[in-house]
Amino acid sequence: MEEVTDEPLYRDRVCGIDIGKAGMAATIRVPSDKDPSRRAQETRSFVATPEFRVIRLHTRYRRELTEERTREKQRAEKLLESAAIKISSVLTGLHGVTGRDIMDHLIAGQRDPKVLAQLARARARRKISQLEEAQEGAEFLTPAHAALLAAMLARIDRLTADIEDLTAVIEQLLAPYEEQLQQAESMPGWGRRAAQDAVAETGVLTSLTIGCPAGLINADLLIHGWRGLILRTSPGV
Repeated sequence: MEEVTDEPLYRDRVCGIDIGKAGMAATIRVPSDKDPSRRAQETRSFVATPEFRVIRLHTRYRRELTEERTREKQRAEKLLESAAIKISSVLTGLHGVTGRDIMDHLIAGQRDPKVLAQLARARARRKISQLEEAQEGAEFLTPAHAALLAAMLARIDRLTADIEDLTAVIEQLLAPYEEQLQQAESMPGWGRRAAQDAVAETGVLTSLTIGCPAGLINADLLIHGWRGLILRTSPGV
């Protein structure tokens, strides 16, 4: 352990996480046994094993496909807006059941705002009048617009299928680490996919407590560091 001076001192014990493509480093600082005004510092590194490097390839590729699908959805929304169709301002999600049904009918040639509005499902039926108003420009959607929209939706469907296939493979690759996944998934605001991404990036450290002369680093700190969230500190960290 090396001693460092760091002013002002807001926390007795802190941990900083630096995660890169090749590996991860965790630097902890705790009160010095020799001088309370100084802190002891130690850095520990983690390099992914070949197994987790393969898992990362899958989770990172899935993130790239998900981002591309989001961009394609945004392109579809802009295309509709260019034809004076503003249903995205009415529906919570343009690519939900109602939005997709409306787009499919637009592609098929339907241009009557009242007919299109009646395609609303569930809660969207409360907004039928708003949907009619938002589609008053449907007559300006040309066959060329419709063909391009069809191509965009087809690409979104392909990306969705690829993402689902990748997720199935990731589930198999991470099957031995189900306990770690459940621990990560139990955090507030986390879902299965976020847990998979975190475990893939931090390895089995997500389920372990790292022991070192300076103290203990809890797993949730490592995961929060990777997700870009605020690191939590406590007397036991």
